[in-house]
Amino acid sequence: MGIGRRVLVDPATGRVNRVAGFGGAQRFLRDFHRRLMLPVAIGLPIVTGFAFVLLTSLVSGLVTYKKFWRGFLRRPRWRDWRTASGDLHRLAGLWSLWFLSLVIATSIWYLVELLGASAPVLLPLDPVLQTDRSQDLAQPVGAALDGLAHRAMERFPDLDIRRIQYPFPGVRAVGFQGEAQSWLTTEKANSVWVDPSTSQVMLKFEGPALSVHQRISEMADPLHFGTWGGLASKIVWFVFGSLLTGLAVTGVIIYATRLRGAWRVAARGISWWGLAGAACIAGALLLAPAVLMG
Repeated sequence: MGIGRRVLVDPATGRVNRVAGFGGAQRFLRDFHRRLMLPVAIGLPIVTGFAFVLLTSLVSGLVTYKKFWRGFLRRPRWRDWRTASGDLHRLAGLWSLWFLSLVIATSIWYLVELLGASAPVLLPLDPVLQTDRSQDLAQPVGAALDGLAHRAMERFPDLDIRRIQYPFPGVRAVGFQGEAQSWLTTEKANSVWVDPSTSQVMLKFEGPALSVHQRISEMADPLHFGTWGGLASKIVWFVFGSLLTGLAVTGVIIYATRLRGAWRVAARGISWWGLAGAACIAGALLLAPAVLMG
């Protein structure tokens, strides 16, 4: 099996700027988080299935924390290690309730889509754009690409182009995708597709024209990853994601301080779900070199 490579090309000149591998921190974190370095058909159901474990933790936490609504403004007590970690755990958990609920809901939606309830695909399956897969496809660069972009903007003035989809086997048009008046959608929900041979606008898609099913599907990614509000929403998602990670740490500390001796913690403190999670993490780390180099 050959090593995968990414070719970076200047769209203005068509000149190859750099050839790079697919490995890196971004791909490691994405593949680790999304599919545990496993094939998508195996890893994605495992990851999204753990949403039900999070849901159980959320419900049980609210049930065991009596009158939890009083704890939002309660100051942590620093009397000792156990008290401080417990108060911080409850405080961070309460303020993260909305974020945890959002992560659970979107994760379950990904699982529902995987099980066959995906929304109808917008593109590139529209027959208007399809062509013979063996046909040579025009790949415009420089002034030709600028002209196609100008045609797209004439047809869709409100479109803020963020991504260009070049023709590929089966689809003969150039897609200009981005953001417009609709919130909580991905780039493909707002797009203009132009024939590179004739400069004719073939199709136009706008977020407000989506069906309810498609709208829900489009909302999942911006809400799950926090990309809907630019840098500001990304910072908020990072902060609360870090808080959720911290809950796992303080939870271990709380349980460990209730027991005496490391062996008792190891024997009694790890549940079957904990063992399953640890096995998934260990397996993903072992697979990481092969996946990132492949």
